Amino acid sequence: MYACGRNQTDSGSGGHGHDHSEKVELLTLFSDSSEFYIEYPELMAGHKEAFLVHLTKLSSYKPYPEGSVRVSLDYGDSQSTGLAESPESPGIWRVLVRPDKPGNCRIVFEYFDGNIKDKSVFESGNVVDHDHGDTLTHAGEHEDDIPEGIQFTKEQSWKSDFAVEKLIPSTFSEIIKTGGVILAMPGEKHMIHARASGIVNYSKKNLVAGGHVRRGEELMRIEGQDLAGENITVIYAEAEASFLKSRSDFQRHKKLFAENAISEKQFIDTRSGYIRDSIHYYNLKQSFTGDGFKVIAPLTGHIHEIDVSQGEYVKEGEKIAIMSSDKRLLLRADVPQQYFPRISKVVSANIRTSYQDDVIDIKDIDGELIAIGSSVHHNNHYLPVYFEAHNNGELLEGAYAEFYLKTSNLDNCILVPLSAVMEEQGSYYVYVQTSGETYQKRIIKPGEFDGNNYRIISGLNHGERVVTKGGMLLKAASMSNSLPGHSHAH
Repeated sequence: MYACGRNQTDSGSGGHGHDHSEKVELLTLFSDSSEFYIEYPELMAGHKEAFLVHLTKLSSYKPYPEGSVRVSLDYGDSQSTGLAESPESPGIWRVLVRPDKPGNCRIVFEYFDGNIKDKSVFESGNVVDHDHGDTLTHAGEHEDDIPEGIQFTKEQSWKSDFAVEKLIPSTFSEIIKTGGVILAMPGEKHMIHARASGIVNYSKKNLVAGGHVRRGEELMRIEGQDLAGENITVIYAEAEASFLKSRSDFQRHKKLFAENAISEKQFIDTRSGYIRDSIHYYNLKQSFTGDGFKVIAPLTGHIHEIDVSQGEYVKEGEKIAIMSSDKRLLLRADVPQQYFPRISKVVSANIRTSYQDDVIDIKDIDGELIAIGSSVHHNNHYLPVYFEAHNNGELLEGAYAEFYLKTSNLDNCILVPLSAVMEEQGSYYVYVQTSGETYQKRIIKPGEFDGNNYRIISGLNHGERVVTKGGMLLKAASMSNSLPGHSHAH
């Protein structure tokens, strides 16, 4: 792809390094990874001319800081070549070439920097005879034919947050936009209950909701020394005494039963009592300390709720805290009934939480669709759609989110990111690059939005290059009384 302005006279005070009376050719060429923006005078056989080559890395839209640039005039049977081994300033090389003869030629631009190589070719170059007696046809445009637009120099774009992307045919999923909430997966949330009645005494410092704890870590103790009727130490001592007596009776009756000195029924009753007292005793022993029962974290994760305060009395079986591993989350989209005919086609989703601007594709967090509701909830009249996903550390249980539910795929679509689209008095527009330093405001009709990109219904074509960052800079340039010209001041 190229754009060429023919017979344009440089009027800037700094200029491009050419004489003010010279006719300047402007070329914009693209490779897969670079933009070559070139300025050079009309080429004349036998005269050394300077090519100003501006090189932009498309992935970052910043200049190449170093390297070499070679310019070759390829006549087919011979070549005229010039080489600049380093840039005059970051991104800009001045390459001197002396054309050997007049005629049509290919102009080849090559960039080298270590293992990095890039190349672009202008197929319609020409060199005129030194006396201009026979000027060959050039595939450029006269100055009066150059499309009008906003001028924004390479140096300006390199120094700002600026980017341009080429529009390529893309696949777009039809979208159902709705709201929803992030929940804990069933089985990932654990409730902790008091194993005995008593007084709560925190063991862990800074024990608060949201805190991180490790599995097996002691959170608090339930103590009862000051309680007459529910003294935990007495309860434990009684359980231990009952266990020791039952064990002694069982061991003695086991020998007597072997000697047929007691009945089988008496032996079974003794054994049952021993098993019952063992279970009770060891159940208390595993969390009992000298002054109470330990409350242990059952897993590694975060505390979501603490329902008791320091010094508060709790009863046995009462819920005292809730924990969650937060490894897997349940994402629930609440879909209005009007989308019921399309809801069965939902296959995936993008989400944006209420506390961040970035949109997350649930596939990027190992997410998958697990259920689509077939009936509305009795109190909100929405159809639920459930996804399960890995918590990447950016998802907060209980937070609300926007859901962009993906349904049927549309092929061969034109997509532009949200950052490229601007709005003015109800009209939407983007800026399209028409040549290396020229941009045009283009009215568009956007369609559906998936949280990242708009599907464009009209106003743009595949292959065009759209400004995706820096649109406000172009808007400011378009409103300026004196638009910046081609004054690169080399």
